[in-house]
Amino acid sequence: MPATDTRLTVTGAPNSPIARLQKIVAPSPREIQTFIDNAQPALFTQNLENKEGAHKANRLLTTGDLRHAFSNQSVTVSVSKTGAFRYEPQSKTQPGHMPFSAFADYVENANRLSAERLYLSQFPIDAMPEILGHDVATPHMPKDTSPITKNLWFGPAGTISPLHFDRSHNLLHQHCGRKHIVIVDPSHTHLMKAGSKNSVSPHVSSLDLVTSGFNVDLGRLGTPCLEAILEPGDILFLPAFWWHNVISLDVSISVNYWWRPPLRACLWPNFLRMVSSRTMYHDPSVISQWVDIGSHKVDTAFCLFLADEGQSFAAASLAGAIVTAFCGKVLQILAMPESTDPAPEATQDGLPDFVAAATVIAALVSQGLINTSQCGLLLQWLEVATETANAPEPCLYSSERSKTIRDLIVRLNIELGDCLLT
Repeated sequence: MPATDTRLTVTGAPNSPIARLQKIVAPSPREIQTFIDNAQPALFTQNLENKEGAHKANRLLTTGDLRHAFSNQSVTVSVSKTGAFRYEPQSKTQPGHMPFSAFADYVENANRLSAERLYLSQFPIDAMPEILGHDVATPHMPKDTSPITKNLWFGPAGTISPLHFDRSHNLLHQHCGRKHIVIVDPSHTHLMKAGSKNSVSPHVSSLDLVTSGFNVDLGRLGTPCLEAILEPGDILFLPAFWWHNVISLDVSISVNYWWRPPLRACLWPNFLRMVSSRTMYHDPSVISQWVDIGSHKVDTAFCLFLADEGQSFAAASLAGAIVTAFCGKVLQILAMPESTDPAPEATQDGLPDFVAAATVIAALVSQGLINTSQCGLLLQWLEVATETANAPEPCLYSSERSKTIRDLIVRLNIELGDCLLT
C-alpha cells in the first residue's frame, strides 16, 4: 500500500502573504502558450476523459508501469540522510545503485518519519522512451521551443526538493500522488540566501522551509509567495529562475519537461548572478546553452543589450569574459611556446589568470596582429574582467560607471568586431 501523509501543515507570517495558485481546467493550447509567453506560473489540469476514441493518450503512469518498463534493470538513486535533496557536494546526499524492483518496494513501503530518503530524480526518459507509451498522457508543449529534456521523478512520501530555481522553463506533469509546491518570484532573490555566484550550487537556497513535524514555515521567506497542490493529471508551468520548494505528500511519479527560455524571460537577479560567475570567464558561449538566443554565439552585441537594459555589471562581466576567452583561443592559434606561459589558465580560486592573458595581448601587438589602440582596449577590458570576476556579488554601478562600460562595449564591437565571437 503506497505510503501517504496528509498531515502537512503550512504556516505564514503577516509579512509573507500566501496566494493559492488557481487551477485552470482543460486549458486550450492558446491559454497555455499565453502563460508561457508571459513567463507566469500557472497550474493546469487535463481533461483525461476519452472523447476521441480509444487511441487517445490519456493514461497516467503508475508504479506498475515503471516496474514493467525497468524490469530487472538497476538504477542510480539519490540517497539523503535528511530527506532533503540539495544536490550540493557538502550536503548529506550521495548516489546509490540498486535493482529498480527493490527501489520500488522501498518507495511503496517507506516510513515518512524516517529521516533517510531514496529518490530516483531526473532520470532521462530519452534513455528509456518506452516509459511514455503511446497511451500515456503528455502535456501540450509550446511552439518553437528549443530542445526539450524529459525527466522522470519517482520517490516516497516526505521527499523534499529544497528551495531552488532552475535556469530552464519547466512543465511538471504529475502522474501519481500529490506534491506541495511553494513558488517565489525571482525579484526576491536577494532574500533567498542563495549560494554565492561562484559556488557549485548558486541556484540552491540555504533556507529550510520544512521544520520538524512536517510543517512548512513560509514566514522564513520574508516575502509573498504562491502555493499549489499538484494532484494526478495536474501540470505546473514554472518559468525559468522562479524559486520553488517541493514536497511529495504521497508516493509520487512526475515527468518534467525542460527547455531553454527566451532572453526576455531571463532578466532576473539570479540570471545576472550567473552571467558574472566564473563559469562565464572560461567559456562565455555557455550562456547560449542556458538561454534561447538564436543560433549565433554570444558576442558584444549581447553585452550592449544588457547595458541598454540597465544591467551594466552583467554587461561588464560578460564582455570581460569574452575578452578573457578570446585570449585563451589566441594562444592556441599562435601556438606560443609553453615557456612563455601566457595562457589564461585557471588560478587556485578557479578564475583565469588575467595577468597571463595580458601577455597574450602583448604577443598580438609584437606580431602586428592588433594595433596599439586595440591593445589598450583589450587591456582595459582585462582590468574590468578582473574586477567583476572577483566581486563576491553583482553590484549596482553609478550612472557614470555605467556610461563608461557602455562606451567600452561599443569600442570593443567597432574595433575588434567578429574576431571576439566565442
